[in-house]
Parts: sequence; C-alpha cells; structure tokens
Amino acid sequence: MRRSTLGIILVALTTWGAAQQSARTPAEIARNTGQSICLIATQDDKGNLTGLGSGFVCANNRVATNFHVIQGATKIYIKFKNGGAYVAEQLSGFDTVNDLAILRLGQLWKTPLKLGDSEKIQPGERVVVISNPQGLENTVSDGLVSGLRELLAEQIWIQISAPISPGSSGGPVFNDRGEVIGVAVAGLTSGQNLNFAIPVNFLKTLLENDQVISLKHLSRLKPQPQVQDHAAEPKNDFILDGAWEATFSDSAGSGKLYFNLIQNSKGEVAGTYTASTGGGGTISGQVANGSLAFELTQNTAGCPGIYKARVQSVGDSMIGTYYGQDCNGPHQNGNFTMSRAVAGAPPPPTAPPLQYLPGDVNELRHVRTVMVFTGYDLSYREMIVKELAKEPSITVVTDPKYADAVLVFGADIYSLGTYTYAWRDMYGNAWASSQPRAAIAGQGYVIRLEPPSIIRVLWEFKDTQTTKFERHPAKNFARNFIKTIQSLR
Repeated sequence: MRRSTLGIILVALTTWGAAQQSARTPAEIARNTGQSICLIATQDDKGNLTGLGSGFVCANNRVATNFHVIQGATKIYIKFKNGGAYVAEQLSGFDTVNDLAILRLGQLWKTPLKLGDSEKIQPGERVVVISNPQGLENTVSDGLVSGLRELLAEQIWIQISAPISPGSSGGPVFNDRGEVIGVAVAGLTSGQNLNFAIPVNFLKTLLENDQVISLKHLSRLKPQPQVQDHAAEPKNDFILDGAWEATFSDSAGSGKLYFNLIQNSKGEVAGTYTASTGGGGTISGQVANGSLAFELTQNTAGCPGIYKARVQSVGDSMIGTYYGQDCNGPHQNGNFTMSRAVAGAPPPPTAPPLQYLPGDVNELRHVRTVMVFTGYDLSYREMIVKELAKEPSITVVTDPKYADAVLVFGADIYSLGTYTYAWRDMYGNAWASSQPRAAIAGQGYVIRLEPPSIIRVLWEFKDTQTTKFERHPAKNFARNFIKTIQSLR
C-alpha cells in the first residue's frame, strides 16, 4: 500500500477528544464533563415523542437518568451535544422509590463521570447542575446545598438552590471537585427555588446489581407522584426549509452530510446533499407527527446507493436511525443526527496536506482500543479482527476518535509465472500440467492521528505469501502486532 493512498483514505477520519482534567469552577466542570451529558427523548408505541429529559454516562455503556423520564417509553433516544446519537431499548436497573433508571447501551464510547460520596455532603457546599431545560442542551446553573430532606418514606433527597426546570430531570449535580453527588429530579410546585436531587449513593447501589431489562416492563410501573414531573412536552411542529448539517455512523463507517432542504405546505421535503467523504445526492421525505421519514439517493460516481431513515424532532435537533445499501455493501444499525446550519454555508474547507512523521513504537504499550481499516477489502478486516479477538487487552472500535491507534492494512496480488509439473505413467506415457502461481504482498501500519493533518507511524509490517500453505499476510499482521504490544508491556 502506498502511503499517498493511505493519506487519501485517512483524511476524513475523526480526531480524538482530550482527556478529562480535574475541575473546580462551574466553567471548568462544564468544559470537562459536557461530553458525557446527554439529552434523552422518549417515544410511545405510536411513534409520538412523549417527553424530554437529561442523563449522563455513569459507567461503561451505561446512562443514568430519572425513572419518570423514561416511564412508559417504547423507544428512548439519547443525544450528546458534541456528537453521537443512540437508541436505548434495555435497562440495566431501575429504582421506582428513588426515581432512578440506568439505560443499557451496546457500545457507548463516552467517558463515565466520576461519582462522589453523597454521605459526605454538607449544607452550604457549592453545587453545579448541567442539564437540558426545555431541550436547551448542556445548560449550566450553580447554587448551594440547602439541606438534606426526608420528603417521603424511604426517600432522603438533597435540597439545592441551583435552578431545575422542565427537561432538567436526570442531569448530574456536581460538587466543586467535579464529582457527581446527585441526580437532578424535581422541584416542588408549591415553592420557589425548592429544587431536589437524588443522592448519588442510591445510583451506585443500583449499578452494583446489573441486569438486562426490556422497556416492555416499564408500562406497569409508576414513579413517585408527589413531585412535579419535569419531562418537557414535545414539539411536533417544525419547518425544515434551509441548510442543515448531519452526522451519521453505521456498521460501515461514519461522516457528515450537508443538506439544502425545501418543505411545502403538505409537509413534503425535497433537496440535495453533499458528503464529507465526497459525492452526494438527493433527499425526499414527509413530515408527520413530529418526525421526518425520508429517503436518500446517492449519486456518487461509481458508487450509487439508497438509504431510508426516520428522525424525530428533539429540542433543536433531529435524531433517529437509518439503513441502506451502496457499493460498499449494507449499512446497518445507523444513527443519524441533524442540526441547523447557516443557510448557504459552503462545505468545510479542504483539509491541509497530510504529514507522515515517525512515531515511537513504545507508545504501543498504552494501546487498548484500535480501529481496523482495510479499505474495500473487508475480508482482510475480518481476518485481522478475528486474530485481535484472541488478545483480551485489545478492544476493536469502529470510530477513530475512540481508538488509541488505527491499524491500516492493504495487499497486492501479483503473478509468479506458471508452474509446470511433468510425470510418466505406468505405461511410459509422458504427461504435464501447468497452473498459474501468484503471491500476496501485504503491508500494514499502526498509526496515531494528530489533528488536523499529522499521521504518526508507530509500527510498520511487511509480509508476502507465496503458497497457499502459508498464513495470509493479514493474519500475520495482526499476530505480529499482538506480539509487539505484549513484549512492550
């Protein structure tokens, strides 16, 4: 594989986010934790949006919220402000007494927030609440711990002066060290600035009893009714005229789309789009009951395709799922998020030229998550992923921004000429047979991306298979990579 080709392939890959640091001021807490706080939207069995709330990543692949936010839902959408939309169809636990629920997701590449100890809370301590009142994502408010109140039997809640509004339910309440000490839950309708949070220790107890629970069980359960339910009423009326940006991810990849849309009085939508990965096409769809069902026709030269999607209005965005097919094969389990762009905004500027710089192989000792990229040769990727599965310390991810390193592999097949075999039979007759011979030359890299245009090559690999009895270079690439990281640890 030539490095120039590798550069073209990697120019669209997303970069990594920075690691969280300790925080003390409300601004620092918001900056360092915002990527793990989400907007939650619920849908009933008729597909109607029933409410909005807040949540946060409390453990690996787990999102905490209030039970009343998701009660009765048949589908739960989870959206993070800095990118990423998910659909939750299972819970790992719930507590109707303390109005808590933990949503279970398959692959959620977000950093869990640090959970504090609510037993150490003292009145007068400063607190920060980050939530989504009325769907306004990652709104920050601060205040004090006013006291610990036994409002109902078996319920001791934290009274705080930080404002809580409809849509805030389920958001994290932080102390001044950036630790979650509570889960925002409610405000009394008979008082002003009387807001409450559930002590985080109840959530920690719930996390210890991990289960697999279907949303179907929720319809028979009710949260405590004595406090105001802060799930906001959904808005079903919206106009899509103008420019929109969208992020997408599915089983085959991820990227961005840029739309220009027109909507008529009947709710019919039409328009065009371009893709961050090149090419584009047309969109046609229908708005009904707060959702948009649409079809994308991909007109990219040499790679036609078609996709079907449904997205729901959630706050100032549209989120949902899709599936489709193009020259790269099926696109399944797709997640889609749309938000308004500046009308007539041009596509993003061309990326600066890629720079290939040497890296340090010793960095491999810290690699825990990797992305595997083999271009259109998916059979090579399957070989590599299968070999990596034998190493428990390595996890394969599909988005480079969640990978410690990217494994890139390619191979060329070339002729070794013709092999002729001659022999005589028992009667003295001479025979001969000929067949072509070929070799597979494989080349791989382990790289680290540094935004916006630097590729550091940490490790290189070359191998050639000349007979069918030899192991394929893709397998040797994965095996040698595993041996290398094992030798460094």
